Amino acid sequence: MKKAAEIELAEFYPPDKDGAKPITYLWARTVRCESPNCGAEIPLVRSFWLCKKEKRKRALRPLPGRDAAGPTVGFEIFEPTTEKDVSTGTVSRAKATCVCCRTVLPPERVRAQLHAQRGGADTVFDANGHRTGGARMLAVVTLRTDAGGRHYRLPTDADYAAVWKAQQRLKVIAAVKRADGGDEGPTLGRVRRGGKGRSSRAGRRRGGRRPGGSLGVLLDHRLPRRARAGPPQNHQ
Repeated sequence: MKKAAEIELAEFYPPDKDGAKPITYLWARTVRCESPNCGAEIPLVRSFWLCKKEKRKRALRPLPGRDAAGPTVGFEIFEPTTEKDVSTGTVSRAKATCVCCRTVLPPERVRAQLHAQRGGADTVFDANGHRTGGARMLAVVTLRTDAGGRHYRLPTDADYAAVWKAQQRLKVIAAVKRADGGDEGPTLGRVRRGGKGRSSRAGRRRGGRRPGGSLGVLLDHRLPRRARAGPPQNHQ
């Protein structure tokens, strides 16, 4: 059953061009800076560390920028030498700090924005499958045949395309169930983090509904209960 599910869901976990196999997608909910001169997206992250193993230290470095639409936040993955090399997270005591202008959103505004997103656990796409908001993929954990251990890379358009495909597939599943007079199936926002593992460090520390739900729903839809849990998750 598990093997059959892996074959059926293979299109949602495309291998990298170098043969590396994605095993986990790390997500963060997002809100918008409410400063009138900013409006940048704020990924809600308590820690930018990806891995703290002595010989495999990896972290995300936020990169404030600007495009035609206004301030932006990009990332790069780097190898820290000290704790001070890694920026503090954007979330503390339910407050969110903008990476671009350092404006602090109070807890009630963070909650209000997430409520408007139905919790913020799902990625929002336009009609062409391009991400426009909602949950943001921060990094992808992969396994490689030519090197041991876990490896980290930034997300690509192909990764988001897999999530978009998962959302479209779930719409079909829900439509079929409605036609049969049954339950529509799980709601996208009410699932654990998508991918073949548990939530990201950022996602699980905030509790509640976890980002990237569509892939997690499909996994639950196809696997029997004992096969759903997957291996214990430890990004370090």
